[in-house]
Parts: sequence; structure tokens; C-alpha cells
Amino acid sequence: MCRPEHFTVSYAINPWMDPATGADRERAIRQWEALRAAYAGLGHGVSLIDPVEGLPDMVFGPTARSYFPGAFSPGSRAVLERMFPDAISAGEADAAVLGLNAVSDGRHIVINAEATGLIGELDGRGYEPIPVDLSELRKAGGGPKCCTLELRAEPTAV
Repeated sequence: MCRPEHFTVSYAINPWMDPATGADRERAIRQWEALRAAYAGLGHGVSLIDPVEGLPDMVFGPTARSYFPGAFSPGSRAVLERMFPDAISAGEADAAVLGLNAVSDGRHIVINAEATGLIGELDGRGYEPIPVDLSELRKAGGGPKCCTLELRAEPTAV
């Protein structure tokens, strides 16, 4: 993970970014610290990389079977429903707050706190949602998944 030391919204490349609104860097840092603490509280190791001045979105790393049906054509939705009949579909309100930009370890799902409908659906299916407030980082289109680069151990040779 990369601490958002130089985080700002100074340009727009997605619908969430509005340079006129800007971002509160100190609030973003507090929210990022809470995300890091959530991972540590779940027993996950967290490695950090140094932020670089001039790279304001370095906080976001490379980007449960869930999707927003409104993002797909009727034909594509039919394929998804056939291939993944148990997939969780998010409502428009949850998609708008990047509720699908979540991280799961198989049981726990670290998710934007504002995605209340999706949190309820996940809880009802036996997952343990871990809501985090990343509303400031969302101003650049980022959520828990964007702030996380998952590294898996190399499989051992058999």
C-alpha cells in the first residue's frame, strides 16, 4: 500500500474526479490509515511503498463475484447470469459509491461503508463485511481495491 501523502484531485479521468471540488489530503490519510488498520486487524500483512511527489494517485494500486447489471447490455447480463447464477448484483446506489471496489480474503470483505445495500446482501450470504470510509479517496474514483495490491505467496513445487 502507498500512504496518500501527495494525494490530490487536480485532473479528471473518471466521473468521480472533480478538480473544482478537490480533496482533503489529511482526511484521505486518516481514511487510508483506517483501511490499513482493518487489514492488520484481520491478520493480513501490509507492506508499504514510498509515495512520490508529483504522483497524486499512487495511493491506488492496480485494480466476490459481484457486478452492477446496469453496466452490461441485456445479452451480456444473460451470459453473466448463466455463468454465475449465484453472483451478487449491486444496485445503482451501491455502484455509485464504488461498493464493488472491494477486497475479499474469502470470508471478510473490506468495502466502502456507503454501500449499505451490498453490505446487507453480503452479510446475508454469510460473508463478514468490513465497512471502511474512503469517501475522500473516492473523489478520485478509488475504493479499497484501488488502494490495495494483493500479493499471493508463490505456490510450492510438488
